[in-house]
Amino acid sequence: MLIAGAVAAASGAAAQTQSRVATTRALLLANSLFFHSRTVAITDTPRLIDGVWRLPSDANKHLIVIFRGSPGSDRAVEIRGTFVDVGRFAPEDSRVTAFELRGAVDAVLGAGAQWPARDTFFAIVGATTTPAEEPAQAPSLRMLAMFPEKFEGKPVKVRGRFRGRNLVGDLPSWPRQTEHDFVLQAADGAVWVTGVRPRGKGFDLDPQARRDLGRWLEISGTVTIAGGLPMIRATAVAQSTPEDDTTAAADTAPPPPPPPPPAITFSIPGNEETAVATDSLVRVQFNRDMKAETFDGRVKVTAVVNGASVAAPEMTLTYRPGTLSMELKFAAALPRFATITIDFQAGITAPDGTALPPSKLTFYTGG
Repeated sequence: MLIAGAVAAASGAAAQTQSRVATTRALLLANSLFFHSRTVAITDTPRLIDGVWRLPSDANKHLIVIFRGSPGSDRAVEIRGTFVDVGRFAPEDSRVTAFELRGAVDAVLGAGAQWPARDTFFAIVGATTTPAEEPAQAPSLRMLAMFPEKFEGKPVKVRGRFRGRNLVGDLPSWPRQTEHDFVLQAADGAVWVTGVRPRGKGFDLDPQARRDLGRWLEISGTVTIAGGLPMIRATAVAQSTPEDDTTAAADTAPPPPPPPPPAITFSIPGNEETAVATDSLVRVQFNRDMKAETFDGRVKVTAVVNGASVAAPEMTLTYRPGTLSMELKFAAALPRFATITIDFQAGITAPDGTALPPSKLTFYTGG
């Protein structure tokens, strides 16, 4: 049996890791697509109801938290985890199992309820807590991002990086106050700045030019909120010296749960399918990437006609990592009116060594 692994070509540019985003519950609910699959930090008070930790949400919507551990009691805490719109996952998606969402959805909506639609059921998964930070009189950008309502109408002076007109995607939208609006960012917090052009003695920055990103500025102004977005109506802007905010910006949440065990999710022909053509290819889909060489000698095909075993034709097995699937191509036609069983034996694994449980696919050929 020949095993061919089709290897995908590497892309030219490495993917950039998303940093944690300090924000508010209101912005999460109002901009679920922007925050979907991002690591977030919010300060809120989770409530344990019917075994599920929940946060207040809009009418006909649900927001739950799946903690790694427990917050201990109903109190305000800083919650850090990955925000997901559950309706963007199919019920059989492996992440539903990995993030422990199925039981939580059943507990909230009722066992057997229809899977939630997009933009109706949200979760912060793999969540941890730290003590809630009290807003200071002289707030940081992080504090403004997490508690904008506490500072609304108050004068502030903050420092951070120039991020242009949201060119790095720190915030979900542009409040469109003026053509010169720009984002100021430090640690995991970001706010919009309006009212001044980003220029002064020795600098003239363009909100639409990536070449200007990263310059440190000091902004003085008054806090306001536009469409839920924290914003500073600035009265002064000046150059500033960089500060080390790497510790505050680091994502201290634990890694997401490990992926589920490998499993067969789909096949053509389907299990127990009848009247299958004798010249059919067999395609099998897995829920995660598999280690191609572990199929060698561990995929057996048997054929039975009228209760007696007959020889199955030779086959070629090809694993395609790009589609998480394998294909069996037979050198000759399968026997007519036969029970065909494909036996996936012990020892087939994913690249991390997690084993595929021994499995069988059975179908019946026609005439």
